[in-house]
Order: sequence, then structure tokens, then C-alpha cells
Amino acid sequence: AIVEAAEVGARTLLMDEDTCATNLMVRDRAMAALAGPDGDPITPLICKVRALHAEAGISTVLVVGSCGAYFSKAACVVRMRAFQAEDVTEEARAVARHMGAADN
Repeated sequence: AIVEAAEVGARTLLMDEDTCATNLMVRDRAMAALAGPDGDPITPLICKVRALHAEAGISTVLVVGSCGAYFSKAACVVRMRAFQAEDVTEEARAVARHMGAADN
């Protein structure tokens, strides 16, 4: 669906982690090692999300609740707490640095 959206000129993708296939979103180090570099035809979005913006001008708004792997890729991180939105971008980047966020 991402390719099709790009082909029709979408400038923004709205995605919810809960409704996306896990292997589209991320691949952990163990699975990447087992699959090898040519072992899976699906490139996780986390590996391409920044390039998608830089090269195609397509922004991604991603709602996540359990996958902090995207913290290191995000231009902006907004946390909802008690129905209030708050910018926690710097906090999320610090967490990503501390936890050693992976690229895939």
C-alpha cells in the first residue's frame, strides 16, 4: 500500500502500529541474522522511513504504543497523556540513545 500511495501522490502516510504487519514495521536483530541479507523480500519501514521523506517528500505519522524503535528516526514524538498531547521528542531521543535503538 505504501508504493501505491506514493504512486498516486500521497505526501503523508498515516499508520497505526496495531494494524500494521510486524514484519513491515521492524525486524529484530535475531530475525535479521537468521534471515540473512537476502532472506526476506520485505524491507522494514524503519529502514526506509527517513529516506521516504528525504527522497520522496513523504512524511509518516505513526501511532505506536509498544515499539520504541522509531524514536531514533522520528522528527517529532508526541505523547498523549490524560487526553493531552505533549512534545517529548528530546526525551524519546535520549531513551533511544540510552537503549541503543537499532535501525531495523
